Amino acid sequence: MLHRQRWIGLLILAALLLCACQPIVAQPEAAAQPSDEDVTEAVLATWDEYVASTLTNDVDRRLALWADEGVILRPGQPPVEGKEAIHDRVARSFGKNTYEDMTIDNVEVEVSGDMAFARGTYTVKAVDNETGAPVHVDGTYMSIFKKQADGTWKLYRDMTHSNIPPAPPTDVNEVAAAVDANWREYEASILAGDPDRWIALWADDGVQLPPGNPPVVGKEAIYDRISNDLATFEYSEFVINNEDVEVNGDLAFARGNYVVTLAAKEGGDPISVDGKYMTIMRQQPDGSWKIYRDIFNSNVP
Repeated sequence: MLHRQRWIGLLILAALLLCACQPIVAQPEAAAQPSDEDVTEAVLATWDEYVASTLTNDVDRRLALWADEGVILRPGQPPVEGKEAIHDRVARSFGKNTYEDMTIDNVEVEVSGDMAFARGTYTVKAVDNETGAPVHVDGTYMSIFKKQADGTWKLYRDMTHSNIPPAPPTDVNEVAAAVDANWREYEASILAGDPDRWIALWADDGVQLPPGNPPVVGKEAIYDRISNDLATFEYSEFVINNEDVEVNGDLAFARGNYVVTLAAKEGGDPISVDGKYMTIMRQQPDGSWKIYRDIFNSNVP
């Protein structure tokens, strides 16, 4: 019996010695969670770079802010998924507009693991490169950032909307009435020989294309031309018949015919001319419509 107990004791002792000889493996420490302050600082730095890349129209600089699997979610458009599609969208936006000012005001950042979400407001001021029209947008955003393998935070999801309600559908009849009122004032100011009254119908960046002459560019040059014309001729008849008006955004396209009777102030027989015109009018910030482009010619050989 003692012999058996001695063997059991030896086995227990051997087991204890074996355990004591085993190397102790250190347990991995839990990864330190980023502080809200550090992530907020990274988000604010991202927004600073976002604004800078916008104002310099730098597509690659903007793209560097995005995670590879990023998604843009804009109102009225399908999702833009992945960096390649985001690159194409940003390039189109930068090609369409020249950005003059942009602000992003971050309101809140919250962090959960390797994700963070931010929300706030933004404003944009730009110029449409095709039309020259000013573009102004202010709205709100909510964005999700994802921590990358190198510890940086990249845009992962980004959704915005504008605080500016969509413009109501254009009433073509109202625009046609405004165009017709312009033509009545056009006739009256010419018959009155009043160049100041007449030039008030024009946009500052207007262009007139009279027959047999080079383009007359800008309001000042157009004013000089009409002043010389009214100093030389006296108009006894000026009738404009508008035949068609089409509206596209802030541009209205008008065409029609005109009849004019005039005589040189130095003397001579009256001359009658009938012709046709095509005129583009642009809506101004105050809602009025001004002559933007104007071309005409005579039906008389």
